[in-house]
Amino acid sequence: AILPYEEAQISHQQASLPYEDAQISHQQAILPYEDAQISLQQAILPYEEAQISLQQASLPYEEAQTPHQQAILPYHEANANYETANQLPQEEQIPLQQANLPLQEIHSNPEPNHIFHRRSHRRFHWQSHRERSHHHSRESSRHHSRAPQSILSRERPVYRQSICQGLTKACIRCLPSCMFSSDDQASQQTQCVVCLFEFEDGQMIRILPCSHEFHAKCIYKWLRANRTCPICRADVLQGSSE
Repeated sequence: AILPYEEAQISHQQASLPYEDAQISHQQAILPYEDAQISLQQAILPYEEAQISLQQASLPYEEAQTPHQQAILPYHEANANYETANQLPQEEQIPLQQANLPLQEIHSNPEPNHIFHRRSHRRFHWQSHRERSHHHSRESSRHHSRAPQSILSRERPVYRQSICQGLTKACIRCLPSCMFSSDDQASQQTQCVVCLFEFEDGQMIRILPCSHEFHAKCIYKWLRANRTCPICRADVLQGSSE
């Protein structure tokens, strides 16, 4: 009865052999995984090398930035030149400094030569112009004083006549006058042009040599200032003399 038990153990050991074989096959199956990790590490190496090459490729960009910074330097130099160009010389800054000073200090400071020369030239020009005008006025007064008395006597009536161009009271009274009547068919005017009112019966009217009729008072005021007809502008004296 013991033999079958030993045989059973032997069969059990034999039955365990496939399990060990299975472990061995499992370990063999793990080996390709390790090989895969090794291949993965090898695959990572080109990536790291690619990063290194990328870093090396970025170096020319940084080197390219340095010429850009060097190109900025002339701009700063241009600013420095601009600042130096804006600085005026001391001779040109003096009038600006004097502009901020009070008025008394400016007058106390001596003037530049060109301003003094310009003012002196202008003063000389005005003095010479004044002397010439004064001399001309003296010559003209002497010329008029030497004129004959007959010429002055001839000029005075013309001057008076130009001032007073109206007629005298005697000349106006010499003009014909009459009483207006609406029944008179010979009269063609019915309105006075001076006052723009119509004639009424019994009003005194005056007739000019040009046959135009007016109110006596209206035409009297007109002829005292003018010597022509208000309508046709004919000379009253020439018409009356004819």
